[in-house]
Amino acid sequence: MATPAIGHFERVYALATDGRLLAVGGPRPASATRVSLFDLRAYKAAGAIEVPAAGRGLAFARDRLVAACADGHLRAWHLSPDGTPTPALDAVAHAGACTAVAVAPDGDRVATVGDDGRARLTSLAAGAVAKEYVLAASPLRAVAIDPTGEYLAAAGDDGVVRVVTLATGAVREMAGHAGAVHALAFTPRDGRLASAGDDGVVRLWYLVGAVEFEARGERDDGHKGPVYALTFLPTVAAQDGKEPGDRLCSAGADGKVKSA
Repeated sequence: MATPAIGHFERVYALATDGRLLAVGGPRPASATRVSLFDLRAYKAAGAIEVPAAGRGLAFARDRLVAACADGHLRAWHLSPDGTPTPALDAVAHAGACTAVAVAPDGDRVATVGDDGRARLTSLAAGAVAKEYVLAASPLRAVAIDPTGEYLAAAGDDGVVRVVTLATGAVREMAGHAGAVHALAFTPRDGRLASAGDDGVVRLWYLVGAVEFEARGERDDGHKGPVYALTFLPTVAAQDGKEPGDRLCSAGADGKVKSA
């Protein structure tokens, strides 16, 4: 079976799925663009949402789709079972581009980062910013919230990974990357944080105790160039008395996807 193409984008900047729909975002030749929806079960296009500015990040929050947009806005839509969108939120989130978005486990709080070096937590139900953190003097490119909702991680052009303890506002800074950081992902089970960027190295940070990390991809098994995306596959069930396994996938400018 041929794979249908989702076109009309100069570049694809953002993907998100809830297991039923795939959302795709990016710029078009005009300043206005769209988020295209694809039905993964029926294997066909499910519609499109017209957006005034390119989506730089997408995420599903229960029955809502949220977008971090190049004009600094955070936008959200309620999606019906057939994918029909109803506007739910359109708010200025950052000065400059809103570059990434992540959803907390409660499905209401949404974290964004932007060119202004700030991270913000917005409540979708209230439609208002709940907390703001001034983290860097340069743009931030990636954000993540851990599976417990306890930590927010952000990183960007200065190569420093920062983790905010949401209950206290305490910030942990972890330097080590050579160049900008483009991707962050928390491990599903053990509280570590993966980061990657221009140096092509994936680092796994320990968030308790001294600042320590494991590095992957420093040798010939790594990416040749920047890494732009990280994700963990579903946890593999324990077998033969071994611990459950978590597999990390990375994608880079070399056009390769690697799993470890």
